[in-house]
Amino acid sequence: MTGDEANKIPKSERMPSRIPSRKALVTFVPDGPVCPPAVELAMREHPARWYPQPQGHRVMILYEGGEYDAATFYVEPEAWDHEDCSVCGQQIPPMTLCHVTKRGRYIAICENCYHKHIEEIALSFRVGPQKSSQPSPVPVSRFSFAIVIEGYFRDAPPTLPVFRTV
Repeated sequence: MTGDEANKIPKSERMPSRIPSRKALVTFVPDGPVCPPAVELAMREHPARWYPQPQGHRVMILYEGGEYDAATFYVEPEAWDHEDCSVCGQQIPPMTLCHVTKRGRYIAICENCYHKHIEEIALSFRVGPQKSSQPSPVPVSRFSFAIVIEGYFRDAPPTLPVFRTV
């Protein structure tokens, strides 16, 4: 994820989620210049993971139901066993709390990155012009300010943002 994309994460509407293990279409693609057409077609619709193996790659494509080329793929239950955090790349195990976008491009964020970005928003929020040599008029700890902002995201209606210092 680029720095510009990471900066847009706090602006995207997201929700907490626990993503279960899911089915995957699995096949072996031998080394070579051409990817089988059935694999290319399936990858247009769903994310894929390529695992290097001798003489080629084991390919897994998220399977959410529907038709597929049974001559090329087989369905492996619970093979799609993690998501990757879109910020840090850490694997998010199944049923672990994370945050995902509600609309648009699918972005999964681990709990650590989610809270890190919320804190960055809270610490960068200032009312009126501030001189760098002057201390903030209200002493605020990172922890207490982040709680207020976190409370806003959980309890306040999304159309009524209220920021305040404690």
